[in-house]
Amino acid sequence: MDRAEKKRRVEEWEQQQRAVTRSTFPLPDPQPQALFDHVEEQVDAEGCDHSRRFTESWLSTSGIAAEPVLSWLTDHGGYCDCEVVTNAQEAWETSREPSH
Repeated sequence: MDRAEKKRRVEEWEQQQRAVTRSTFPLPDPQPQALFDHVEEQVDAEGCDHSRRFTESWLSTSGIAAEPVLSWLTDHGGYCDCEVVTNAQEAWETSREPSH
């Protein structure tokens, strides 16, 4: 396999992985960004207490079933609010953008 073919296969695999991540996110656009923005604002203002209280509060206030979202966040490294805005947000953003 030459370099061009290897690069093409890697890009194809990455595109498939982004599609899988996108397809499993339990919120439609623009709700994910609203969630991440809210949680980040709260963490910046009050700090992270190693829970997902800001995430859970936003979900409750928004009338969104928490379990599917919390499960997705856990699967993508969002075990607490500060990790929601770093790990899980990065996974969501990466799934939306082609890699270069």
